[in-house]
Amino acid sequence: MGKFSFNIIANGVWGPEGLSGGDNIFINFSKILQKLGHEVNVYTWEDGFELCQSHGLKDVNFNLWPVRKFKFLGFAGLYLLRTLKGCFEVLRMKKPPKKKLFFYSASDFWPDSIPGFLMSRRLKAKWIAGFYLFAPNPLSGVRNFFYWFTQKPIFWLISKYADLICVTSEPDGEPFVKAGRKQEDTFVVKGGIDYQHLKELQKPAKKIYDAVFVGRFHPQKGVLEMIDVWKTVTDKLPGAKLAVIGVGPLENKMKEKVEKYGLMKNIDFLGPLIGDEKNKILQQAKIFLHPVIYDSGGMAPADGLACGLPGVCFDLPVFKSYYSQGFMRAQTGNTKIFAQKIIELLNDKMLYQKLSDEAILEARTWDWQNRVESFLAKVKDLW
Repeated sequence: MGKFSFNIIANGVWGPEGLSGGDNIFINFSKILQKLGHEVNVYTWEDGFELCQSHGLKDVNFNLWPVRKFKFLGFAGLYLLRTLKGCFEVLRMKKPPKKKLFFYSASDFWPDSIPGFLMSRRLKAKWIAGFYLFAPNPLSGVRNFFYWFTQKPIFWLISKYADLICVTSEPDGEPFVKAGRKQEDTFVVKGGIDYQHLKELQKPAKKIYDAVFVGRFHPQKGVLEMIDVWKTVTDKLPGAKLAVIGVGPLENKMKEKVEKYGLMKNIDFLGPLIGDEKNKILQQAKIFLHPVIYDSGGMAPADGLACGLPGVCFDLPVFKSYYSQGFMRAQTGNTKIFAQKIIELLNDKMLYQKLSDEAILEARTWDWQNRVESFLAKVKDLW
């Protein structure tokens, strides 16, 4: 296989601390593509650069599109400015000679997708578009309406012009097929983990936490519902402890709920841990909680599964193809049943061991190296 030039537009990153699924994918793909000898260029702004650095992406070519000094414009203003800045920078670019170029937009956000589209058209390259989450009900809040409203034209643009569309689950490819694309025009990424490293954490360790959550504190992730769940768990198991890893806009509301329920000794907020700091907590926990309300899959549980942690989630349709084993599932939105599943796992040693074994089997299929090799096999056919 020849060597390619992968140009990754990751200009939609918001804040250097949080890590979305799309961020996780482009960072880990970039690391492995670079190790395999492919050229990797990342186009981003200051926050995106800091996010890459903090997650170990360093040995690639970074091209900064600086706009941080305009943060006073707020979310919407800076969102539009990053889009315009990206488009302006694209108009200044020249195509390098004799290179097979791929432009990969890391998300469906305007600052990624619109410059990615322009790059592919202007430089006569292949456009690989990341589309990792369909917007939720637009009537459920101002931000959700903004996301839904801005995603509509991007869906049309990607459906019509992208050479390959990356999604995180098979059901998410179906709307593109209905829009006129062939099934083979989509590629299911899911995400991945460094399984060879994480399997070392399957060794027995002292369990400090009964459960752990890893993710952004965002309505999508069901974090407020998770506090309700843990209140029900502690009603039956008063000493039960939950570790919460992450950051996000709902942190204050979560802590207010913890105080309201008197759970200060039952829930530890550990901040945005990454790497082995996070992995150590996973090793010290018994169960992985994944209480998302809507999602296209979710990568965070895979690390927990690799450490032998059974998971508990709501029974979203996407999980039928995403995590086929290693999970107990509760009726979507029913926090009481969710709590019952946790209690059942903590009290039934045979059930726990069965799901722990399944979790490890599931995690073995998630190695990043395998994901990238499948991706390369797909993209080479685009030329």
